[in-house]
Amino acid sequence: MRRAESARAAQDAIRHELPDLVILDWMLPDRAGIELLRDLRTDERTKALPIILLTAKTAEGTRSLA
Repeated sequence: MRRAESARAAQDAIRHELPDLVILDWMLPDRAGIELLRDLRTDERTKALPIILLTAKTAEGTRSLA
């Protein structure tokens, strides 16, 4: 298991070694997790990567199935 403290660190880790699963926080210190998710979905190498996006947000508009 690997852990990244930021979106940039996560991207670097994923570039180095493709994980089996990503558990992604919506609120990262350097960038929104949803933006990282969009980037991963547009990249041919990671578009099928299983991702669980977690958030502490409670507003109805933040719910999404990607």
